[in-house]
Amino acid sequence: MQAILATYLFILALATIAYMVVGYLRGRDDLLSLRNFFLLGFVIFQLTSAGVALKTGMTMPYVIQDLTATGALYCLWATVFLILFIGVYELGFPAKPLARWTPAVRAQPTEPLLWIASACFLVMGLALRFVPVPLVGVLANMVGVALLAIAAGISAWIWARRPLNPAAIILLVTISSFAVLFALLGEFGRRSLVAVGGCVLWGAYYSRLRYEAQQTVIIRLAVLAVPLVLFVALFTAARGGLRNEDADIKQQLSTVATSSASKGVISLLDGQGAGIHSMWLMENFPDSYPYRPFLSSTVGYFLAYPVPREGFWEEKPDSLSMDIPHLARLRQVNRDILTIGPGIIGHAAADGGFPFVILYAVLFALLIRYFDQLVRNHALQPLVVLPCGAALGQVLGFPRGEAGVFLFIYLFSAFSTYVLLFMMAKVLERSGFFFPIGVNPYDPNVLYGDHDDEHAEYDDDHHDGYEHAYDEDDPRLTA
Repeated sequence: MQAILATYLFILALATIAYMVVGYLRGRDDLLSLRNFFLLGFVIFQLTSAGVALKTGMTMPYVIQDLTATGALYCLWATVFLILFIGVYELGFPAKPLARWTPAVRAQPTEPLLWIASACFLVMGLALRFVPVPLVGVLANMVGVALLAIAAGISAWIWARRPLNPAAIILLVTISSFAVLFALLGEFGRRSLVAVGGCVLWGAYYSRLRYEAQQTVIIRLAVLAVPLVLFVALFTAARGGLRNEDADIKQQLSTVATSSASKGVISLLDGQGAGIHSMWLMENFPDSYPYRPFLSSTVGYFLAYPVPREGFWEEKPDSLSMDIPHLARLRQVNRDILTIGPGIIGHAAADGGFPFVILYAVLFALLIRYFDQLVRNHALQPLVVLPCGAALGQVLGFPRGEAGVFLFIYLFSAFSTYVLLFMMAKVLERSGFFFPIGVNPYDPNVLYGDHDDEHAEYDDDHHDGYEHAYDEDDPRLTA
């Protein structure tokens, strides 16, 4: 029976991937979207992870009393979550009108402004990462990592327009390399690394690749993604050695360089046991442990996360990921510093059971559709697109958990940088660093600097949809 359940989860994983691929090949959906990052995370952390455990029967160090019964219930909950998530996302209400009503920058920045902005955001991001003020420093660090990702995304946005231009290549390599380096300073997690690398893919895709032939898009994205995946794999394999707080950045990079890439890839694909953790939580809540109170739940911890313990909230509840080592009585580990990804299904199990599966599926679907719709509505506007893709590591990690923490970081990173870029644009709109509203900067004459001012006449009625200059009939732009 366990083999049947495992096979079902593997089939469900393949069906989820097919849903994403077919939507793209039919021109209905974008290949890169927050929805696809979330679903990819769900496949890795909840479907294949649990499928391997059911297939092999190996769940140690977590003891699951009835793996067959728990596995069957897990399959049901995972299926319901996916169906509801996809259904609510496709329906799009009320996310679509909210995205349409969201104020956005309309005038397109010129390329010189993008060059300047990428360098400025790189410096600002580094400075904000180390603000020595409690509470403010935590929030500033999130903005700093997001700005580093946006700096790298801008360099990719410029490069994608002219991929063989030496200056554009140098810009991409230089800004992205420093952004990765600055994002890793003092970090042991991988989400900051994925944020920077993901924003490079995001920027290149929405700048130009989105409108290329599908085979070309896949090949070019693969060329960009392979170094990122390799580095994340090396970083994953080296994580134990990176936790030495006395090690400087040079020693940390040396540890990464000497790690096993194959070991790291395997660690990435096994879902870090999140499926096992979810099934263990399903079996133990509420029979062995009561449902978690509000401030300890996913929604509650989302609100409590930014408040520091020391000096502000000594009795702040622990997150579920911090509690699991103690609840499971794990041995030969430091339970006080070890955190465990409970999986989104595990979050629901601990917070209140099946009703929370429904609640989280609906909430995440609406949230992700809102940002995806915002990107679709302004697909050629980097000052809108890049903030929405500045914390993709958190989106990929939503299904793994700690969901409340990842959700706060994503929302704060996206909204803070979105507002920052919006205000910057409003200040500079009449400075000559923006194309007049109505001008298509993606026209070859404009793109390569041969723009005639007489074409800049503004006609609000005629040019209201100029953001979709490549193909106004493209369903990905009008969905």
